[in-house]
Amino acid sequence: MARAAEKVKQMGNHKVLLCERGNSFGYSDLIVDYRNLIWMKESSKLPVVLDVTHCLQQPSARPTESGELVSGAADPRLIPAMGCAALAMGVDGLFLEVDEDPSQAPCDGKLQWPIDKLDSLLHSWTLIAEARQQADPLPEP
Repeated sequence: MARAAEKVKQMGNHKVLLCERGNSFGYSDLIVDYRNLIWMKESSKLPVVLDVTHCLQQPSARPTESGELVSGAADPRLIPAMGCAALAMGVDGLFLEVDEDPSQAPCDGKLQWPIDKLDSLLHSWTLIAEARQQADPLPEP
């Protein structure tokens, strides 16, 4: 990813950040390997964010009761914990999809965060981010 970011910067765009969105290992799930957050920052020297919505997708197609094929989605209750873990790892930001009524969202509704619960989520995440910033750097072996 560092090489791709470097190419973007060479074209004149220096407002670059890297986004971790999960990896597919054939489990019908996207899996976040939190080591990637550290490695991305170290290798690129760029800001790194986690897309807490996308990283919880289960992209394998499954039939609904009506027989329609749809993309699966994981449990949105994991969104707060995924964000907390990423912030504890030192990410520079989080990406989150929100909607007034996730059940009616035109895309990825099962993983949209309800906008009426956003303030409390952001408050929790802010406390974690502030604690991480105030902590001493993690020791090296």
